Amino acid sequence: MMPFRRYIPLLALLPFVLVPLFVSDTYIVHGVLAKVCIYVIVVAGLDLVSGYSGDISVGHAGLLAVGAYTSAILCWKLQWNWWGTVPVSILFTALAGVLLGVPALRLAGPYLAMTTIAFGLIVQTIVNESEKLTKGSTGITEIPRLRLGSLSLESNNFYYLTFVAMVLVLYLKRQVVFSFWGRAFEALKENPLAAECSGVSRYRFKLGAFIISAAFTGLAGALFIHLNKYCGPLSFSLQFSIDFLIMLILGGTRSMFGNIIGAFIVVFVPDFFNNIAEYQLMIFGGLLLFTLYFLPGGIIGLINLLARSVGALFRRRRDAVVTAATPRTFPGEQLSPVPEVAHQDAATMQLQAVYRRSLPAGTGSSGHEAAAALLKTEELTIAFGGLVAVNKLELDVRPGEVHALIGPNGSGKSTTINMLSGVYRPTGGRIRFADLPLGGAPHNISRAGIARTFQNVALFGDMTLLDNVLVGLHHTFSRITLLDLFTASPRARREERAARARAQLLLEFVGLGDLANERARNLPYGKQRLLEIARALAQNPALVLLDEPAAGCTAGEISAIDKIIGKMKAAGLSILLIEHHMDLVMNVSDRVSVLDFGQKIASGTPAEIQRNERVISAYLGAPADELPPAAAAAV
Repeated sequence: MMPFRRYIPLLALLPFVLVPLFVSDTYIVHGVLAKVCIYVIVVAGLDLVSGYSGDISVGHAGLLAVGAYTSAILCWKLQWNWWGTVPVSILFTALAGVLLGVPALRLAGPYLAMTTIAFGLIVQTIVNESEKLTKGSTGITEIPRLRLGSLSLESNNFYYLTFVAMVLVLYLKRQVVFSFWGRAFEALKENPLAAECSGVSRYRFKLGAFIISAAFTGLAGALFIHLNKYCGPLSFSLQFSIDFLIMLILGGTRSMFGNIIGAFIVVFVPDFFNNIAEYQLMIFGGLLLFTLYFLPGGIIGLINLLARSVGALFRRRRDAVVTAATPRTFPGEQLSPVPEVAHQDAATMQLQAVYRRSLPAGTGSSGHEAAAALLKTEELTIAFGGLVAVNKLELDVRPGEVHALIGPNGSGKSTTINMLSGVYRPTGGRIRFADLPLGGAPHNISRAGIARTFQNVALFGDMTLLDNVLVGLHHTFSRITLLDLFTASPRARREERAARARAQLLLEFVGLGDLANERARNLPYGKQRLLEIARALAQNPALVLLDEPAAGCTAGEISAIDKIIGKMKAAGLSILLIEHHMDLVMNVSDRVSVLDFGQKIASGTPAEIQRNERVISAYLGAPADELPPAAAAAV
């Protein structure tokens, strides 16, 4: 499912399993390195929440306490073998992650951080007050010796267990972040609205991040009690949660080696500065401030920057030697029309097979006058306070047609798109799609068969073009479970290959196939518009809502969009188009509806709209008979 090179960092860790063969000092191996391995497990889970999903959690010490106390209590009270307590610790901590994750669906920024802080304090209070179960402030010291058959896992041998657990967790984390789950996390972090309108469920993936993170932390908790053969409330203070956050920021987010570096520094620094222990908080604070100001990507970010700089230096020297080579240039700002080449014709033919949907009986992509409505609004209304932005709108889009919705600025066009895509909830009226009521969250509407673009380009700038389109293909992975991802099952690999092939096809369809691995933020504006269309098509829609796709584009770029809309129509798609470029509207539209102050004032063919006096008056602010002929004809 992923290239072999992505496993190389994990393989690079394997030699460190041999450390106890060369270092016999119990304090270094058991007291430092084993502790680092356990902390890396926690930080790797925290990275999923904060680094990838973009939420701030300051409650992971509370989750660690749940895992640790679950294992310790089962060993002490029920005399369980430690190995049997591990899955229970993971399960209980995952359930705690559900409790911690639910607020993440409604809160953000400092409010979410305060919620996770409260969670950690609540756990610590419960532990202190439940003396019969946890021994209160005294803590549990009846931790059995750890064995695997006849092999003792005490002292330095404990490092082997923690190291294997750490490598396993890092492997599972990489399986997640290099899958559609990881793309969903990044998309929600960069642009939650665009992600939801692309079919990504914010509820599912935000909560999923907390649950996976908590499960990792539960494993760390079960291991943690064997560091000192003790489980007490003082070990899980708020300061401990802050330490985990410091490890993540200091080492660098979204990086396996960053997690390891951060954990090692935070474990090593207190020992190194043991003679000035009272200044440890100040030292950590100084390191954190320095990192935030000068190394926003953490230490691993600095290492990566230096590596890229050295690589660029060698590339420049190599290019200087090859003097006859053609200069490498990034595609220019001016986008030429999409060339008519064989692979694009093939892409159109494949799209016809992939995206043509079964339509109600008696309808089709031709004969629009006789076709039943695919989308129909009945007295659709929305008011913001005393302002009625859209008032009793009656609109229908037929199968296989391009229906333009035009009007002066502020007439309610984009507000209508936002209602149809679930961003706004109407205050009155109904929406029906394929003869069924339409409503709910944006990701549900996307799954129903409606995709959209945005008036202001809404891409995931740090992701590649291919990954942007793959975000829209989440419907493809509806049968893939986390177990499939963790085990790299044949079904998961097959779905990933199919999704990447379809994403590449869509990029070729809009003329961006050769830029698949370029980051979206590096694209010229016109190409960003085309990428948005490709991402919308990835959702396998029956209806595409294009919100001013030609806004800000050059004449050549508008020509390319014109051709792409024609190919979308040929593939059997219905299109609701909002646009101010009247030449484009009149060229591609089958029917046109006109809004003015939130009300529909006209509907008909492009030729009929051009002759409509109310439309001319709405656009130019004067009766048609008082305008010069050239001005009236320009509408």
